[in-house]
Amino acid sequence: MKKGIAVFATALVLTLGMTWYNAAEAQAKKGQKGFIVGTVIDLATYGMKGQIEEVAAAHKTRIEQGFPVGILEDETGEIWVCVFRNSAPASHLETGNHKLEEFAAKKVVCQGLKYESKNLNVIRFSTVSEY
Repeated sequence: MKKGIAVFATALVLTLGMTWYNAAEAQAKKGQKGFIVGTVIDLATYGMKGQIEEVAAAHKTRIEQGFPVGILEDETGEIWVCVFRNSAPASHLETGNHKLEEFAAKKVVCQGLKYESKNLNVIRFSTVSEY
C-alpha cells in the first residue's frame, strides 16, 4: 500500500513539474529580429574604465581571453551582451568572443535575435560587420 502511494505521489509530482515547465517555456520571451549599430566592448573593461578609444588594446586582449563581450549601442547607449549560436543541429549557445574579437573597440552593425528585459539586453547574433 505504501509503495503504491509513493509511486502515485512521484507520478503526480512529475506530471505537475512537466506541466509547470511547459507553461514556463511557453511564456518565455521570443527574440525579435533586428540589428544594432554600436561599438564592440569587453564588458569588464568598459564597466571599470568607461572609455573605449583610450583602452582599445585592453578590450581586444580581454575579449581574446574570454571575458564577456557586448555592443554599446550608438542610438540608445544600451549595452547588448552578445551570444552566438552555430547553425549546426543541436548546437549550444556560445559566447560571441571568437566572432567579435577582430572588431574590438570598433563600430559594427550586428544582426540577430534581440532579447530585451528591464535590466539586461542580449543579442543572439548571426552576422556582424564593420560599420
